[in-house]
Amino acid sequence: MGANTERSDGRLFALSETMRAFAEATVDFQRLVRIVAERVAFLIGDGCALLLLSEDLSEDPSQDLSGGLPETQQRLTVSAIHFRDPAESAAAKSRFGGVKLRLDQSVLAMEVVRSRRPALRAHIDLEALERECSPEGFGLVSGLGIRSLLSVPLESGDHMLGILSLMRTRAGGPAYTDDDLAIARNLGEHAALALSNAMLLQKLQAELRERVRAQEQASRFISLIQNSDEFIAMAGLDGEVLFINEGGHRMLGLEPDHDLKKLRLRDFHTDDGLKRAEILRAHGRWRGQGQLRHHRTGELIDTQVSSFLMRGANGEPIGFATVQHDMRETKRLEAQLKQAQKMEAIGTLAGGIAHDFNNILGAILGNVELARMVVGPGHAVLEELTEIGQAGLRATGLIKQILAFSRRRETTKRMVRLAEVIQEVTGLLRSTISTNVELLISTKDAAPNILADANQIHQILLNLCTNAWHALEGSAGRIEVTLQSVVVDGGPSANGGAAPGRYARLVVTDNGKGMDDATLERIFDPFFTTKEPGIGTGLGLSVVHGIVKEHNGTISVTSAPGAGATFAILFPEYAGEAEASTPRAREAYRGSGEHVLFLDDEEALVRLAKRLLERLGYRVTGFHDAQQALASVRDDPAGFDLAITDFNMPGLSGVQVAELLHMIRPDLPVILTSGNISDDLRESAAHAGVDHVLHKPSTAEELAEVVHRCLS
Repeated sequence: MGANTERSDGRLFALSETMRAFAEATVDFQRLVRIVAERVAFLIGDGCALLLLSEDLSEDPSQDLSGGLPETQQRLTVSAIHFRDPAESAAAKSRFGGVKLRLDQSVLAMEVVRSRRPALRAHIDLEALERECSPEGFGLVSGLGIRSLLSVPLESGDHMLGILSLMRTRAGGPAYTDDDLAIARNLGEHAALALSNAMLLQKLQAELRERVRAQEQASRFISLIQNSDEFIAMAGLDGEVLFINEGGHRMLGLEPDHDLKKLRLRDFHTDDGLKRAEILRAHGRWRGQGQLRHHRTGELIDTQVSSFLMRGANGEPIGFATVQHDMRETKRLEAQLKQAQKMEAIGTLAGGIAHDFNNILGAILGNVELARMVVGPGHAVLEELTEIGQAGLRATGLIKQILAFSRRRETTKRMVRLAEVIQEVTGLLRSTISTNVELLISTKDAAPNILADANQIHQILLNLCTNAWHALEGSAGRIEVTLQSVVVDGGPSANGGAAPGRYARLVVTDNGKGMDDATLERIFDPFFTTKEPGIGTGLGLSVVHGIVKEHNGTISVTSAPGAGATFAILFPEYAGEAEASTPRAREAYRGSGEHVLFLDDEEALVRLAKRLLERLGYRVTGFHDAQQALASVRDDPAGFDLAITDFNMPGLSGVQVAELLHMIRPDLPVILTSGNISDDLRESAAHAGVDHVLHKPSTAEELAEVVHRCLS
């Protein structure tokens, strides 16, 4: 009696521990199914299998159970299996892990599921086991050595979860009894409750994860909307504003905390914009050009609109949503592009005009040179000829400035005397700006020379002085240009980045309308301009800034509204020597009867060059047609010692003529003349084998020196 009591007490304690283990494992479904199989096998069997009545349950227990499916479609999944003997347990797990069995192919399983009552087979042999199982199931369990079999249903309310199947395999061991059946039923009820709770918890956790994921996605979506520069808004069907993102607040000029309840669509929409509501009601979506009205200034902002009708869960309209892109920047860039293209066209026109003027000036200056050769010193007309020559040289300087303005000159840094450049530019400006504008020039201090491209320095002065003139807005005013020598001895931060040393300080000051701090911050930005559309490109000061930096200089600006503006530039002193200029008499470059081919589409220049070069002892054959010149060389390739060709001609360019000449006679020296020499022209001329590029118009000395050098 005492032994039975002790055994009963031990079993009760084991049952209590099993219930506690079930409860603790409820939070982890996969762990729970393993514990159920292990504890039940330990308590009332050599082995235990947990078979769940859902094809997908073992993979995702949050899914709905398939107990409501037809029996022919239901399957039992071996979710866990355990034997007391470790070797048997390992073999069973490898054989049964994740196996799915058709419910209608197992007599025992169908009996338990249909009756929802336990099934006991106290003694069972292989023959009886084969009758109980499907061929597939028998093939799996026949090797387990089952002697006694007990199965209990796992139910949760009205729902069938599966089957708890217990097995005794020891030969000669006790068979299952009704007491074992009672304990198994009790264990099955607790296991079913724990499994049901675990499934519910898993489902709730899955829903919670989905809710958190949806909230995170919504949070990212809201952040995306709020941080967008687009205007994004929603409104009710009655025109009440429900939402405007931060980008929309900025576009409309609304404070971040503006009360949207006081805002209606008509407050920032035009009449055309309000009419879109009817289109949206009828068609559900609208895209096109629109306008929004700035809340404070009333400015109409051009936008690209995409609007749609919002609908509720049952499809009824509940409001409007719109996304609008600010087109102001796009249109500003389009206008700047058109202006830049116009300036490019003007530059091309200026280059073409300069070419024609160079030809005219070349004829004038060349004939003056010839006339001075004829009359000799002391002649009565020598003074007049000198005046004509000086006027022609001033005109040549003007053409150079036009080419500099159109950026069609090559970049060559040489020693530059700033005072001379200032005089040239201001001379050009005096004939351009209004007579009621006073132009004051101060270059009294001896400024150091600088290493620079004179054409680019021209461009700086033209831009700064033209901007100063525009700042006067047509009224009487004053523009001052000063040049002085300064010594910087402080740190770079105190002098706009200039290191200690000696500098030429160029200052342009006006007493115009001035600029505020916001404008000063962007004054050197490309395409930024305060001028009306069509007046400025916004490129001038950015180009000035780039040129100054290219010359290792610094530029600063001070201004205030109504107080004018001052631009100050520091150029480092150039300590080198000026390029040696040792003009030699024309007689030093006399020829010895060498035959020169001279080609230019201007007949006057051909005649002039012929007379100049013949006076210097050369034989000259002139052409104004490229094909005729090439034919002459083909007829007598060795008959010419030198070819001089203009670059800008109809039909064939000078570079093409040079290439064709070298195909006929590779060793023939070629000189190319042009009134508009660029880096690209020099490069293409070099590839064509041109020996020298000579700027037009040239003096007799320059022409004689180049011809002599090429023939030598």
